[in-house]
Amino acid sequence: MVNDPACSDMEFVTKDGDRVSANRAILAMASPLFSAMLTNGVTRDSTAPSVPLPSITTAALLPTLEFIYTGSLRPRRFSFSLSSASAVLHAARFLLLPSLEQSVTSFFADSMDKLLSQGSISPLEAVSYLSEALDMCLPLTHGVLNKLVSKVPDASTLDPQAIAHFSADALQFYLQRTRRGSMRYDGFEYPRIRCTLIWCAVSMNSVELMQLLCNFLPPHEELALPLDGDRSALQQKLKLLKSDLAGEFRPWLHHLDLFRVRPDVLTDIFFPIDIIPQSYLVHVLAFQTRYANDTVFLRWKKLSSDETATLQVTVENDDQTIKFSAKRQALPRSSFSSRPSVPLGFAIAEMPITQAMQTYEWDFLVERETSFMCLGFCSAKALLEVHNGIWLGHQPFAWVLHCSGRLYHGSKVGTPYATAFGQGSRIRVHVNMVNSTCRFTVDDKAYGIAWDEIPETIYPAAASTLHGLVTLESATDERRKRLSECLHASLLEENSNIKK
Repeated sequence: MVNDPACSDMEFVTKDGDRVSANRAILAMASPLFSAMLTNGVTRDSTAPSVPLPSITTAALLPTLEFIYTGSLRPRRFSFSLSSASAVLHAARFLLLPSLEQSVTSFFADSMDKLLSQGSISPLEAVSYLSEALDMCLPLTHGVLNKLVSKVPDASTLDPQAIAHFSADALQFYLQRTRRGSMRYDGFEYPRIRCTLIWCAVSMNSVELMQLLCNFLPPHEELALPLDGDRSALQQKLKLLKSDLAGEFRPWLHHLDLFRVRPDVLTDIFFPIDIIPQSYLVHVLAFQTRYANDTVFLRWKKLSSDETATLQVTVENDDQTIKFSAKRQALPRSSFSSRPSVPLGFAIAEMPITQAMQTYEWDFLVERETSFMCLGFCSAKALLEVHNGIWLGHQPFAWVLHCSGRLYHGSKVGTPYATAFGQGSRIRVHVNMVNSTCRFTVDDKAYGIAWDEIPETIYPAAASTLHGLVTLESATDERRKRLSECLHASLLEENSNIKK
């Protein structure tokens, strides 16, 4: 019946200029829009033999009509695939067909899951599919979105062609999911800023500006300085084009973290071209200068090797990651289970957190999970005690969250607190050294006060069984967060003053 003149009493004229036959009565029952448009006997469309649909292609209209006639997206006469999903979704929204919209979204999500499990999505395709998925309004918590983001390469390796495939929502989602909490100048934030600037130029349809940015801003922060003669000339050209770009780029500052860009790159690269508001840069530089001594980087403490231990704890990745591995012989098995016995050692950070720091946060990133892992902190007493082989959570000098989500402090009975965590989880520890309180955030879900009488001096600590791998990172502390909020507030105020 679809596109069959013998069973039709009207026709649509598509964006492509094709004529597609349809039945008014069937269409009117499927959509209130069709009912009002085709059967009221008053409007021109209700009596005209043909109705134009200038925004819908033939390839999208035919599967749409087939769904209206059959109630299914399963291809019969007309093809429907991932390549046409966005166009059909647009048709469903335009024609007020919520059941078709839901079917297209489900089809897209299921197809993505299948392709991702097969590993057959390239980085460039991941960017395009991420944009499509967000346009389809998949929930931000949907697993497909996070999997697609993980397929998108680091911002430093994205070329203009890949960047151009981001929609505004996809770029925002990518920036949110790849943001880091560490204050360390690790060169990671600079490529994100470069990527966003190039995307702004692409969205402005300015090929000249895009090429200028690509040539002036190298992919990696370490290559940005010093400026040579050619790049100095490019800097002068960017100044002439900066007014439009500055307005396009300003809303994206909220998603970027200039605190993590080296001060000399800010002063020598970004300050002269005046794309970022200078008042914003001044605040960032003032913060970096004021709190330079507070920008401490958490590192795992070097541990002395015990020749008799069966579990060896080693420090890797520039002292940021600890690894638990077997030494000499396999770990002994417990008499009550086949699981390895509790570890005979643990690792602590070299930097103490004291009352002078007031509030502080840090992250544990579980690179490799085990069935028995705990993360938290110890008192200074842990540095003096001779280890007696008792698990860290049972020690009176330790306060830890077990991978099962239970809290332990000097007791063999844990207290239920949070959801379980495992490989890929990020556990953030928040301590208020003034009020002596501590709480945890597990995978972006915050929990309440865990303890309200923690010591005046603590050290981040972790323990695990064989093959555990844990990375320690500084997180954004409360002072920095408050200053950042003030910064954005002042920027909004400046914008409102400009409009006036």
